[in-house]
Amino acid sequence: MTAAVRERVALGMATVMREPADAARQALLDAAYERGIRHFDVAPIYGFGKAEATLGRLIGRGADDARVTTKHGRALSASGRLIGAVQGPARRLVRAVPGVRTAFRRTAGGVDESPAPSPEEFAAAAARSREIIGVETLEGFLAHEVTWSAGWTALWEAVPGLGLPAHTVGVSGPRGLLDTYPDAALAGLTQVEYEAAGDPLPGAGAVYAVLSTLLPRLRALGSEALAAALGEDRGTADHDLAGIAVAYALDRYPDARIVLGTSSVAHLGTALDALDRWEAAPASCWRGLDAALGAAGAPAREG
Repeated sequence: MTAAVRERVALGMATVMREPADAARQALLDAAYERGIRHFDVAPIYGFGKAEATLGRLIGRGADDARVTTKHGRALSASGRLIGAVQGPARRLVRAVPGVRTAFRRTAGGVDESPAPSPEEFAAAAARSREIIGVETLEGFLAHEVTWSAGWTALWEAVPGLGLPAHTVGVSGPRGLLDTYPDAALAGLTQVEYEAAGDPLPGAGAVYAVLSTLLPRLRALGSEALAAALGEDRGTADHDLAGIAVAYALDRYPDARIVLGTSSVAHLGTALDALDRWEAAPASCWRGLDAALGAAGAPAREG
């Protein structure tokens, strides 16, 4: 990756934490860092409460130039806390029996929305996350998929005077939710779920769920139709698709960082190798892909 592209790619801890073995998670974090990734996206609820500490071990090994965005606004439910206590066996069960993940999501995935915090609670949460992760200052501290209310508006008005240990505050969530927020809430870092259709959210600063949304759509096109749409022969086999997806998202959201989700070193390497081949593709490639995806419709999201 060029330096400019490296700056626009982050590793998402939500997907990293699907790997049940901590040693494998640490190997993945090391591999991402060695490939030049310095931005990491996390939240206290990821990995059923273990993700910030997991990322903190990378920081503790000397990755002190890592830039971390974390969140506040959602908390583990009783079922989430229980699963967190037996996380390894639980994640192995999810991997072995695909229906378990779907059933768990129907119960809100072990997560509850928290009420709007007081300014003091919000500041304490930021300080707690910063300490667990082990960075001097957080890159961003985001309200996490919250239902906006008068309480959140009051908090946002108080934020400038809180002295938070973060370079910026902002919000994170799907487009339909963010569209209900006031303009003031969208003035900072806005992280949005990848939108498969329609115009991207103006001013989006980070985009997640890129691979889980785009990979099934690219596979549904088939390699021949994909190559024809792109008008380029840089590789369109299955192992190229993650790189194509990220490069396309970088073009579609020109001012945003793309949060890459993966739970294996091999998949990370394949995605970044493919991105190396596709990051400099001309804009005409992506306009052709726009047309092909628009005509094909949208298969179900992965993951």
